Amino acid sequence: MQVLDGTLVVEAVNGQYGSFNVGILKTSIGEFKIKDAALDQFKAGVFEGRFTIDKIYVESKPWRNGIFTNLMVKIAVDGYQIAEENDGPAEAPSAQAEPDAIDIPVAADKPISTEPAISESAQDEKSSMPEPEAANSENLDKAEATDPDEELFGVELYTNFKNRDAAIELDTTVERVKFRMQIGRLKEVGYSFDSLNQVWRLANKT
Repeated sequence: MQVLDGTLVVEAVNGQYGSFNVGILKTSIGEFKIKDAALDQFKAGVFEGRFTIDKIYVESKPWRNGIFTNLMVKIAVDGYQIAEENDGPAEAPSAQAEPDAIDIPVAADKPISTEPAISESAQDEKSSMPEPEAANSENLDKAEATDPDEELFGVELYTNFKNRDAAIELDTTVERVKFRMQIGRLKEVGYSFDSLNQVWRLANKT
């Protein structure tokens, strides 16, 4: 790993599945593009700081009958040490084409069953048979269903969220869709991201 001082420019991009953030990191050894879930916490803008580099690599993708190449950098977990945040207005979402890291797989064709066919009379008889244990189990599951926020955040973060703790630190390594949902929920109840300390804070708490 390598630690570099630099300037992080965060930009909101309109993707196929909604708006998300990408970044440009400007350092003494070059300029690099960043695609990282942690960037979704930031507002669009410019941030000065020190960054822990996990790896530098080249990413190529098809673009207008050719190959479009980016010099990329991967920031380590907890590798954003922001020293100064630009107070200027947030940039508008970019109109550029940019693939989202969220990959929604295409449903596969339904496999052909190799099980022997069941006659209609047998199916009717089976469907009419009571299944009390299954019904009771389903009712029990519904009764024991957890709060949606607990399912979203997990037990530890949910406790902090429910108590409206002053600072909440998200795990940037969780599944990307869930991470964005956590961010959205925090914003919904009044939290904002403190980039200098890498935590979410309520506006009326410090």
